Amino acid sequence: MHQYPEDFESLLSLADDIRQGKIEETENGLLETILDKLFPSKITAANIFKYLIRPKNIHAISYHCFWQTTFPKSLPDDDLPMILDELFWRGTEFLETLPHEYLFDIVGQLLLRGLLIHGDVVGDEQLYRWLSIGVDQYGQGRFLYEQQERICDWLSARPDRYLDLLAVGLKQISTFENASGEINKIYERFRYAKCPDNLGLWWLDQSLSKTNLKLKHGCFQQAFLSLQKNQGDCGLSLDYFINWLVDHPDFLEIYQNLIYLPINDLRFEHAESRKKWANKRHDELTQKLQYLHSHKTRIADANASPYIFDQLATAFDHRVKISGKTNDQRLSEYLNGDESLIAAAKMGLCKMLHRTDIPSAQIS
Repeated sequence: MHQYPEDFESLLSLADDIRQGKIEETENGLLETILDKLFPSKITAANIFKYLIRPKNIHAISYHCFWQTTFPKSLPDDDLPMILDELFWRGTEFLETLPHEYLFDIVGQLLLRGLLIHGDVVGDEQLYRWLSIGVDQYGQGRFLYEQQERICDWLSARPDRYLDLLAVGLKQISTFENASGEINKIYERFRYAKCPDNLGLWWLDQSLSKTNLKLKHGCFQQAFLSLQKNQGDCGLSLDYFINWLVDHPDFLEIYQNLIYLPINDLRFEHAESRKKWANKRHDELTQKLQYLHSHKTRIADANASPYIFDQLATAFDHRVKISGKTNDQRLSEYLNGDESLIAAAKMGLCKMLHRTDIPSAQIS
């Protein structure tokens, strides 16, 4: 590859051989280097996900630099809708091909770009699908804080679109036993965006237009909660509800129940979701640290695999995007504060500078 850097056909053939298992590569480092060279000119967005494969080495600690950095930034603007649609249809299970710690950063970058470039022109149903990418069965999407803030700001500035998307979400509810819980899952897709001032009145209108009784009551409950939370309650008051109920007495019982609203089971669903992701992250971290501990002596002596040092250097250097953190703090976070591993990593990184048997990572 170094000898014929512009032989794109040979590089593409090599990438396909790795993808199809004809050439064994345990950590996907070579494949990602090839993708970095061929995307998007030779390997297009329409085919890129063919090359997203799990490393065969379960101890691989790759930062997946192509997928986390090059791919979201190099993807052409015109291809963003296709990629976001495909991510939605492939589902969360496909996204978990990547380790959890990278998954939501990548998806968040793509979604944010999609909103900023195409969000105002795509249809409501397509936009709702995009906002649903990465949302688990409990409705929780766990993007990075800064990404969630920008998504929230984008939607908060578009109150009419907010209501249109809510309407799309309501149409997709198929389980009505816990209608209020299903509605809350719709809200999760909006990343806590500021609701429109007239949201409560909108919910009252929805309660009259729906045919399913539980969904009608769920919409009415949302209207009442708007008043209770002082969010989107423009035009609402207890007197307004009392007068409204005169014309719609079939909602009187649910109104009386809401005066003494119990805590529903949604909090338990959220807790289960948080536990799921926390366990997954813990397992990945434990696996990584065990692998590094098994090589700690060789790391300190700079005799471990160069691939390990590439990951340690990546954590120490600029590819880890944690604002306000020093290099030492980033390395400590990556190694979970393990002092013995931190000391071994620093010693080994210094010694690595004097090794002469490591090829350049550049393709030129």
